[in-house]
Amino acid sequence: SKQELFNVNEYYKSFYRKLNLYNKFVVNKDEITSELLKNCNLLILPGSQMIFEESELKVLQSYIDSGGKIMVLLTEGSPNDPCNINILLENYGIIPHLDCLIRTHYYKYFHPNECYIEDNQMNSSLIKDKSNLNLIYPFGCTMSVMKPSVIIFKSGFASFPVDCPLGALYYNEKTGGKLVAIGSGHMFSDKYIDQEHNDGFREILLNFINSKERIYFLPTDHDDAAVT
Repeated sequence: SKQELFNVNEYYKSFYRKLNLYNKFVVNKDEITSELLKNCNLLILPGSQMIFEESELKVLQSYIDSGGKIMVLLTEGSPNDPCNINILLENYGIIPHLDCLIRTHYYKYFHPNECYIEDNQMNSSLIKDKSNLNLIYPFGCTMSVMKPSVIIFKSGFASFPVDCPLGALYYNEKTGGKLVAIGSGHMFSDKYIDQEHNDGFREILLNFINSKERIYFLPTDHDDAAVT
């Protein structure tokens, strides 16, 4: 309903097929209301390109605070972007930047905004066995992450800005509500989803979001991380 950049007919055909194997998947074209979300287990906002009304932002916040789950997929920042989903994210300490992550040297991929990340410092709540996932992070922004949210993964040391947050998670301990923001929706597009460990990362994220297990963060997970 917000002219999403990533839709099931373009960019996200593979993403849709993978989700549709085990889930009932509905594409919404209407205003976002509490009635619409009543039977929704997970709301995905993939590259929204239009303004959310104030009433819709309130519905989204209420949905999270009452136990709902939302995944927001972003792209490289632009001052001309009309979408105001950052208002929702900032309420939870997640601040997307008007920038784009770039690699500092050529490796495997041709475009400088296609960043290969192998030292991403994944949050231990997602990866309990401490295995490292090599990712391709294309055309995505960086972000600042502060309480009550935590960092999901970082840019490592072969990209610029160095070692900065690229994904964030908010978790409501009382209701189980979750908000996940990833700075590059292109990670899961048809061109990149099967590159490196991107699809494995997608699967880990969705399993984590849909899990009903109580989450326990390490004290260090709540270290504020702001990059300027």
